[in-house]
Amino acid sequence: MFFRDRTPRRKRVQNARPPPVAFSVLDTIGNTPMIRVKSLSEITGCDVLIKCEFANPGGSVKDRVALRIVTDAMKNGTLRKGGVVTEGTAGSTGVSVAMVANALGCEAFLSLPDDAAAEKSQLMRAFGARVEPVRPVAITHENHFVNVARRRAEAAKRNNQKGDASDETEHSREKENGGLF
Repeated sequence: MFFRDRTPRRKRVQNARPPPVAFSVLDTIGNTPMIRVKSLSEITGCDVLIKCEFANPGGSVKDRVALRIVTDAMKNGTLRKGGVVTEGTAGSTGVSVAMVANALGCEAFLSLPDDAAAEKSQLMRAFGARVEPVRPVAITHENHFVNVARRRAEAAKRNNQKGDASDETEHSREKENGGLF
């Protein structure tokens, strides 16, 4: 929406209300501020606004994607509370998946290259995710981070059908990593 607010900037800032109180971190996803770009607004003669997606709680637009994927899976019955969400990630998506899964009462298993930013895996762990760094290899290699995550998802699905959520996953992890997690 384009509009021209003729109220002096100083007065607008003074009149700014605090954001509403959120009842969950999920309520804040996508409700990020918009900022008017003065230079472009003046050139075009209309307000040009930017949406600050970096202000999402996970720090990325990927929060929206993770929220949609996980909530859709819960709605259609593919995932339920206490279930496992797996993702092969190089960073931002994994942080978002970890945060959303935790907020919805699910576990997150994330596999990523061991040369990914340490801060990303620290954030994933802070959100309660199990993180498995793996050696960077070609996508066709069985131990590529996406393929590791895919196997974890398949194991979790099989275990869920059997009613056992841990033994097979632990066994396959030990087999792939020589007993190291």
